[in-house]
Amino acid sequence: MREHQKYFAVLDAGGQLMPYFLAVINLESDRDGTIRAGHERVLRARLADARIFLGCRPQDSMLQREARLKQVLFQEKLGSYWTRPSACSSPPSSGTGAGQPVPLADLQKAAHLMKCDLVTEMVKEFTDLQGIVGGLYARAEGYSENVWRAVYEQ
Repeated sequence: MREHQKYFAVLDAGGQLMPYFLAVINLESDRDGTIRAGHERVLRARLADARIFLGCRPQDSMLQREARLKQVLFQEKLGSYWTRPSACSSPPSSGTGAGQPVPLADLQKAAHLMKCDLVTEMVKEFTDLQGIVGGLYARAEGYSENVWRAVYEQ
């Protein structure tokens, strides 16, 4: 709603999302409700798309999607997204910044999984969810919190 249609969500006093939205139009009124109906139709369609994508978990695993990254070009002279993770696999010098060192194996696994969601239909449709979707899929597949959170937050 916010990013694609520029609508404002309405929250109740407790901060919970309500089934309403606000749209700003450059007219004095919409007496017959035509503009409102158009906005509602667009939003219903977008939410229906989201419901379909949320209900359709990918049939392939993160590792299977990683192999498909060979066909996704990162940059012509640098190769595909599949060749890129090795450059990201060295550990930071001082851990996570939260006082918790992250095992090198977790960093390497996260580096290899970071872009796997680029080949999912969800991210192709909702590009702003890149990383978030990958992290959620990694969590659902049972990867450690260090790994799925790194993928999610990248």
